[in-house]
Amino acid sequence: MWGFFADKAGIDEQTGALPPEQFDHISEEHVLENGGAGFGRVVQPTIQAIVELVDVDGDGRLSVEEPVQAVRAYHLGEIDVPLLGR
Repeated sequence: MWGFFADKAGIDEQTGALPPEQFDHISEEHVLENGGAGFGRVVQPTIQAIVELVDVDGDGRLSVEEPVQAVRAYHLGEIDVPLLGR
């Protein structure tokens, strides 16, 4: 999702920074306008990646325990994806 926002903002995905006001504008324009028509296109790939990372039993569904274990694994240094932010 960051790549999408960086592209729309015209900034480098690796080194650029996106001010909150610009993030809000891009979100409104590309995700929320038209009844949220862009929501699935922009947000769905991120949600899908999270499910694939966290779904340890591979059933395509998340139990309550799976995200708990993923957050635990992050804090123990076993994975490098901060699911709850940094």
